[in-house]
Amino acid sequence: MIERFGRTERALHWVHATGFFAMLATGLVLYLPALSELVARRNLVKNLHLFSALAWAIAIVLVIALGDRRRLAADWREIEALDRLHDRFSYRLRADAKDWVIDRLAP
Repeated sequence: MIERFGRTERALHWVHATGFFAMLATGLVLYLPALSELVARRNLVKNLHLFSALAWAIAIVLVIALGDRRRLAADWREIEALDRLHDRFSYRLRADAKDWVIDRLAP
């Protein structure tokens, strides 16, 4: 079996996922009055929301500091390369779409 992601990448993924969903749940309770009435402890939920954000940030720093930084750097370079490729591709698509519209509108 070929392992695509190492322990560090998986840990970073799950830190992001759990942090996101924790802040989503507490944020929805704070934002939506119907949910806020169900919980009826707004101050507790607000503190949980802030604690989740702080724990999320600390967990990211710990994963980066204690994990395989070489592999994370390689992933970062791969993402940047894909981002540059996407930018070139999207520029070409926009240019083609513009040319198509001009061709259709030209008398």
